[in-house]
Amino acid sequence: MGNVLEHYGFTNVEYIWDFVEKHPYMFPYSSSAQQEFGKRHDKGKQKEGRFVPLDELCKQEPIEAIMVLQNPSNWNDAAQAICDILVSDGRVGCNKYNPRFDFYSPKRSSGESSLTNSTGNGEQLESNIATHRGSAHEHNIPLIFCNPDLTYSGEFRGPRFTQGAFKVTVQALFKELHGREITNIQQFGKPLETTFSFVKREIQKHLACETLPERVYFIGDNPRSDIHGANNAGMFSILVRTGCFQSDEDNDLEHPAQLVCDDFDSAVAFIMERELQFLHRGQ
Repeated sequence: MGNVLEHYGFTNVEYIWDFVEKHPYMFPYSSSAQQEFGKRHDKGKQKEGRFVPLDELCKQEPIEAIMVLQNPSNWNDAAQAICDILVSDGRVGCNKYNPRFDFYSPKRSSGESSLTNSTGNGEQLESNIATHRGSAHEHNIPLIFCNPDLTYSGEFRGPRFTQGAFKVTVQALFKELHGREITNIQQFGKPLETTFSFVKREIQKHLACETLPERVYFIGDNPRSDIHGANNAGMFSILVRTGCFQSDEDNDLEHPAQLVCDDFDSAVAFIMERELQFLHRGQ
């Protein structure tokens, strides 16, 4: 994941496991945090790593944004960290929590973002992050998700929860705790237009052309994300039965694809045969 972030130009990133290591007292039920906390209290060991003592919380570099790039392996730690950060000034635990306003009182000092993008396709994210910087009375730390899918398909026959389900969980926990919605959520991923616009730009860049080819095919297994997004983007959508779509129906009823195939190989074979026909007709 680090290579992905570097590719997009981010240079100052802290991962959830780093955050837990720095603040083990925030995660009393986390096995990794308990190990870290025990190590810090073992007088026979030196205090190495990034541990932040409670009396030094205000010296932390403020967190400017939260990005969820994959389904967390530990939902408890991730949800706890997100809910704590969202009601802070970016320096979690620095000041006494005010339940009336849901924030830690002092205004965040100005300076470079803790999630800094220098170049590339992350410019829009950096712009959105900057837009939400404001007074401490504002709920101003954006929470960014990259995949809205609620479930995915694996070896087990039933659907498995993924990042979209984690998002629903965080939203529910935050509302139950604070009595209000998380307002600064930014969503990327299929079927959103921003994601498919990026795909179109990448196709044009790869082909070194100013316009898209007349026919763009999109193969997917999830009608709600893959097929919905492809249809809205004007692509030729092909739904395969090897993933989320396991219905006995000929097509998905809510988001029907232009073609349904048994698997990826048959979808590719259809595309090749169809394009050869166009080629023979001079199209």
